[in-house]
Amino acid sequence: MAKDKEARVGLGSTEGQYSMLWRVWVHGDEIYLAPRGMAQLVKLSLHSSGIWRWAWVKDSVLDEELEGDRTHERWLKPVPSSRDG
Repeated sequence: MAKDKEARVGLGSTEGQYSMLWRVWVHGDEIYLAPRGMAQLVKLSLHSSGIWRWAWVKDSVLDEELEGDRTHERWLKPVPSSRDG
């Protein structure tokens, strides 16, 4: 099995303001993002099916409190407009 590809991403300015650091990784045709320090709790999943989810991680402390679906938000991949080139 091929090893997952992984990167860490953050945004900042010269004034010292910056975003949280995010872990980004690819597993097969799926892309995942999670805020550093919270990856054991939540993740954003960009599925090749076009379904995108913000959900609690399986087996997390919060998952034990939930019944059924761990999804907090779910939406469909946006369709690029013709202006996006």
